[in-house]
Amino acid sequence: MIPIPPSLAREFDPVTELARALARELAISALLGVLVKTRATEPQKEMTSLAQKRANVAGAFALKGTVRGKRLLLVDDLYDSGATLDEAARVLTRGGATGLVVLTLTKTIHTTD
Repeated sequence: MIPIPPSLAREFDPVTELARALARELAISALLGVLVKTRATEPQKEMTSLAQKRANVAGAFALKGTVRGKRLLLVDDLYDSGATLDEAARVLTRGGATGLVVLTLTKTIHTTD
């Protein structure tokens, strides 16, 4: 279980807390702080095109730990365009993750170019 890091630093991060609770219920490890933000990004919901969303998160994640050989459940709260999840998946796959499943709580209804 690995959460998407938040766009903004905050005291309570719902995605991390969701990942922690799910991991506990499923009796699996939560890899907190392994996938990290390398720079600040704007909230994806403020972007209007897929190109903007992809550019916003390009290179925004790195690994601070190992995922080599692990099958992961990547958790986020919202699926918008998929740009954030695609970028995180790219980093995790390059880091050696052998399997990746994505879980989000909800999906937006607007579309992007």
